[in-house]
Amino acid sequence: MTATPWRWVLDDPAVPESYTFEINPNTGGSLTLQKQVSQYVTTADDGNTVFFEGSDTPQQVTVSGTLLTEEQYNNLVYWYSKRRQVKLTDDLGRVMWVYFVQFTPTRKWSYQYPWRHDWQAMFFVFGQQGVTAR
Repeated sequence: MTATPWRWVLDDPAVPESYTFEINPNTGGSLTLQKQVSQYVTTADDGNTVFFEGSDTPQQVTVSGTLLTEEQYNNLVYWYSKRRQVKLTDDLGRVMWVYFVQFTPTRKWSYQYPWRHDWQAMFFVFGQQGVTAR
């Protein structure tokens, strides 16, 4: 039995439209979690330190991959150009609301694939759905 490959999918419920990656990104995609914690040393006799937790730091995620066709290239340019959050579902089934802030394609010469590019994209993650402990 052959496993079906899971594809990354971008969804824009405002339109509605979606794009399924033909080639998944090959690096990146996982969140680095970081809390904002500040401290204050009291002037009390024991000089205790008080810690305050603020809002979590907005997460930036970088992913990269390969494009082989003009259609793949144009689709990523189109989705980067949206001026709103979109829903990203990765190959592990993780769902994130993201806003693209950078798309860097680098053309790689290929006789077989004239539109071949290596690319890197960066986005802010505004929320992640379905994260529960098991």
